[in-house]
Amino acid sequence: MLKAKLYKSSPAYLAIFLLALGCFYLLIALLKYTFVPSNELVSSIISAVTIISLTITGVMKKSEKSRPAISFSIFLPLIAIFFFIIKSIATNAEGGIYVVHTYITLICGMILFFSLVRNKSVKTRLGITYIVILSLISFIFLTGFLFSGLSQNTVVKSVISPNSAYLAEVIDNDQGALGGSTLVTVTQINKTLNLLIGELKKNPTRIYYGSWGEFDGMVIRWETDTTLYINGNKYEIK
Repeated sequence: MLKAKLYKSSPAYLAIFLLALGCFYLLIALLKYTFVPSNELVSSIISAVTIISLTITGVMKKSEKSRPAISFSIFLPLIAIFFFIIKSIATNAEGGIYVVHTYITLICGMILFFSLVRNKSVKTRLGITYIVILSLISFIFLTGFLFSGLSQNTVVKSVISPNSAYLAEVIDNDQGALGGSTLVTVTQINKTLNLLIGELKKNPTRIYYGSWGEFDGMVIRWETDTTLYINGNKYEIK
C-alpha cells in the first residue's frame, strides 16, 4: 500500500526527476566536462512544464496528503537547490532562459513544501532555513551576474601543440575599473561527445594566472604535445 502511494506521489516524481538530472550533471562536472544542450529553449520548456505539472498535481490532489508525499515535500527545496547548483557548474548556463527555469524549479519546490507539510514546527524551522538559503543564492546569483557584465575575456593568442592534441590560449581578462588578469588555458582538441540531446565538451584547464596586461609581451610555445613553455617556464600538461 505504501509502495502504491509512493508511486502515485507527485512530490516523489518531482524529487526523482530533479535528483536524476542532478546526478547526471554531477557526473559531468566530476569528469570535467560541460554539457551543451542541442536546443536549450526546448529542453528548458519541457523540463519547466514537467516541474509545474507535478507541482499543480501535488497541490490539487487530496491523495498527495499521504505520508510518502509529505516526506518527499520536506526535502524538495533542498533537492531543488542541489539541482540548481550542480546544473550551474556542469552547464555554465546563463541568460534569461536559465534564470526563469532556475526560479521555476526553486519556487515549485517551496510551494509543495508549504502546501503539503503539516507539522508546524518542521514547516516553520525548515521554511525559514530554506528562505534564507534561497535569498543567499539569489544574492550570489545577482552579484555574479552584475560582475560578469563588467568582466570580459578576449583570446589574444592561440597556439596548437605539435600533433594538434591541445590548444593553448592566452586570455585577456579585463574587469574594467577592478583591473584584470592574464590567463593561459589549455583545451584538449576533439574531446567532444555527442549525446543526441546535446554535447559534452571537455573543460579547458587553467595553467597560468598573471597580472593584467602581461599578455602583451608574453612568449608561449609548445615543445611537445604535453610540454608548454610560458615566458621560459615549463608546464607539463596531464
